[in-house]
Amino acid sequence: MSYEPPFEGNWMAEYARWAQNDIPPPSVRRAVRFIYAGAAIQALSVILEIVAVRGAIQRYATTVSSAPLSSSQLNTDDAITVGFLLFGGAVGVSLWCWMARKNKAGRRWARILSTVFFVIFTVALLAVIAQPVAVENKIIPVAGWVVALLAIVHLWLRESSDFFAAQSRRY
Repeated sequence: MSYEPPFEGNWMAEYARWAQNDIPPPSVRRAVRFIYAGAAIQALSVILEIVAVRGAIQRYATTVSSAPLSSSQLNTDDAITVGFLLFGGAVGVSLWCWMARKNKAGRRWARILSTVFFVIFTVALLAVIAQPVAVENKIIPVAGWVVALLAIVHLWLRESSDFFAAQSRRY
């Protein structure tokens, strides 16, 4: 008496194809798409922050400041603030894109580092949620977190783990 599987074909053959080639499985490709979406959300967040901060600087300078600021001082404050936001945004987008490329290449360390970044992102999100600001100011960080969660879930699926294990044996 022999055992017949309840399906036709060898379901492991598909995993073996991914292990032999550099082609990532669908779960890794989906994770990479989510990571790139996270980069886009990060870029959008920086743009919106720049718009919001520029308006806040103008309001602060005209209403709260004890001594009125000159237009030169306002421009300097504006340029420094925008510069810091652009630098932070460029670093954030670069990290998202770097993780996407390295995870797509099957680097095991990139999957672990992406998970560490997700934990840091989660702690930062909790700090954002705890702030007493309008709900609409929390939508983009929550959307970024959801995208990051989906990416992490896809990176740790079984077929992704098999791909990362096969790729790590090659290097």
